[in-house]
Amino acid sequence: MEKVTYGLKSLHYAQKTESEMGAPSFGTPKSWIGASEMTLSPIGEITPIYADDVIFYKARSNQGYDGSLSVLQIPEDFKINHIGEYKDTNGVIIEKSNVIPYDFALLGEFQVAGDEAGDATGKRFALYNCSAGRADLAGKSKEDTIDPNMFEVPITANPTVSDEIVKASIKKSDNESVYNAWFDSVYYNPSYVTLYTVTVTVTATTGGAAIAGALVVVGGKVGITNSSGIARILQPNGTYDVIVSASGYTAEVSTATVTSANASVAVDLV
Repeated sequence: MEKVTYGLKSLHYAQKTESEMGAPSFGTPKSWIGASEMTLSPIGEITPIYADDVIFYKARSNQGYDGSLSVLQIPEDFKINHIGEYKDTNGVIIEKSNVIPYDFALLGEFQVAGDEAGDATGKRFALYNCSAGRADLAGKSKEDTIDPNMFEVPITANPTVSDEIVKASIKKSDNESVYNAWFDSVYYNPSYVTLYTVTVTVTATTGGAAIAGALVVVGGKVGITNSSGIARILQPNGTYDVIVSASGYTAEVSTATVTSANASVAVDLV
């Protein structure tokens, strides 16, 4: 029996940039509060190739997905960077026709019914090469109702230019380490190598308090520490520079070595 997917939550987005060869890199995932539903339809089709009056080959075209995202609100940062709006010096948001927005990765979680009764685990996903259209404009006078107005944001998710990767997904039961780090930095693994979690804990030298919101870069991958001062970034075997900075503190550089196991680094900021 097929599993049932339901309940979109934990939506995040991360700005995408590309090298001259089309290889993507991603910024830190940002939380998008208020997501309700995502509906995406596949783009592409199966084309039969005939020879000797029979179907000799079926050519499959995968151009990604096209659809919409239903949300209660659209973050200002998303409007400016990914829809193409502009904020002037007076704080007014202006829609301009000549602004080119950035593409982005879209991350989130669906609830997936488990194999056993009463078991339910989250299936987390990433769509790597997304673009957003202009959201619909809807409004009405306040009434005696609790039904909120929803924004419909058109979403297109295409394959990446360099690797033709459309999406990825993970269940907690398949790899708990990767699952737990899913929203800390964008998982992108075109070489299909085994990745391990580098856990970076950032604290203040004076008092030892955890520093939330610190910028952490491990081998070029970017993350932000949570309320416990922890950022988790996935990397394959190797030795990496760990660069940590936070407002009001002096930046620090450390190293992390991954040797077929998860690694931890503690960084104190002055």
